[in-house]
Amino acid sequence: MNEVLGAGSFSSRLFNEVRTKRGLAYFAYGAWAAGYESPGPFIMGSATKNETIAEDVTVMVDTMRSMQKVAPSETELKQAKDSILNSLVFLVDSPAKAMSRQMNYAYHGYPGDFLERLQKGVTDVSSADVLRVANSHLKPDALVYLVVGKTSAAKPPLSSLGMGEPKNLDIAIPPP
Repeated sequence: MNEVLGAGSFSSRLFNEVRTKRGLAYFAYGAWAAGYESPGPFIMGSATKNETIAEDVTVMVDTMRSMQKVAPSETELKQAKDSILNSLVFLVDSPAKAMSRQMNYAYHGYPGDFLERLQKGVTDVSSADVLRVANSHLKPDALVYLVVGKTSAAKPPLSSLGMGEPKNLDIAIPPP
């Protein structure tokens, strides 16, 4: 699901909707930052002009919502699986990486054959599985938004997104 939505770079839905179809940003992505012992946060990001912030955010959230309604096509699913499976080789492409990974698995209570199980699990994923996971884990109504830029230039204003008035956060570095 993560690969189809946003981690699949040029083939992801976020990239296609934000950059390819609308030209709102040079890049757009989504990523689930899971740890060994925690599910981690899901984040989405892009870089757009100040004037198109609201449109960019709307497209990204709408794309997230569509993941809960439209199962991936066979092409999307194959690209996602191939991307994940082909990337696994880089986890163990040196003796040091292989040993470190096995030590982490053991420390965190993962089975010794975790990579083999992961490969089989990815291979066995169906479009229906992706849709089920999207509906179970994506929470578009509970998003927290962080916008960095000249928000006063946004057209329409960010208040039009229905999240209330934006709160300014001063990130200036204080003088020594």
